[in-house]
Amino acid sequence: MPQAVVIGAHPGWELAGVYSDPHKDWWELELFEAVTGQVGEMVQCKTVDLIVPADASVVIEGFVHPTRTAQDGPSPGPTMLFTPFAEQQPVFEVTAITLSAKRIYRNHLMSPFTDHQPLPRLFQEAAIFERLGAMNVGVRDVHFPQGGGALCCVIQVEPAVDGQITDALLSVLGSSWSNVKMVIAVNPDIDIYDYRDIQYALATRVDPSRDVIIVNNARGWPFDPSAHPVNEASPKAENSRFPSIVGKWAIDATKPVPYRRAERERYERAWPQLWGKIDLHDYL
Repeated sequence: MPQAVVIGAHPGWELAGVYSDPHKDWWELELFEAVTGQVGEMVQCKTVDLIVPADASVVIEGFVHPTRTAQDGPSPGPTMLFTPFAEQQPVFEVTAITLSAKRIYRNHLMSPFTDHQPLPRLFQEAAIFERLGAMNVGVRDVHFPQGGGALCCVIQVEPAVDGQITDALLSVLGSSWSNVKMVIAVNPDIDIYDYRDIQYALATRVDPSRDVIIVNNARGWPFDPSAHPVNEASPKAENSRFPSIVGKWAIDATKPVPYRRAERERYERAWPQLWGKIDLHDYL
């Protein structure tokens, strides 16, 4: 398989390259123009029949050999653990390296709280947002918090009727990405980018005996050490951790729906008087 590794290109190319949702009528790299509003200029590789961004700082061309393998790993992944473990993977044989005059050597880390977390998740968030909207759920935002190691998703929704949150939670767990192991639903008054706000919703709006859904024997993700490899399915499953199964859980941390007014009022936050309206500069 011919391949071209691009280093130091416009971030829009990285966003386009990590898109993984089904798409039949368009090319992934067309997303570059949609995201940036710029024309995506491409050039032909020197030794393989592929094209790459014209602004690339470094291009490494070559082939993945069909039979030649070497040890890959162990190396840390998004969960900051050595999973999958060391295993034999196809070797990439380099045929050419081209460099720009003013090149930037782009470093890319897999571990949590680095750029690898938000980049691949961005389009997952968009796809989940679109699916929930198609279910007529009042979705406001979707976020994969970096500390979740790509295993946790938070959805910000405003349900209109009972049962919508359950449907939304199950839809996210059953999405096309097996990495979603935990999903939390919160209301729009919860800031899903603030861990304190999410923890507040979990602490005050969740009855674990009623608001937690556990799904057994779902698809596991290779980077999840708690998943159980299905050794009967593949001789490589133990080391590659694919395929594997794991339990998944969903948490409804939302307030009662609006027509349950009396119940809902119990969950309104009691802020101090004039909270957020006082400016310290007025008293200096």
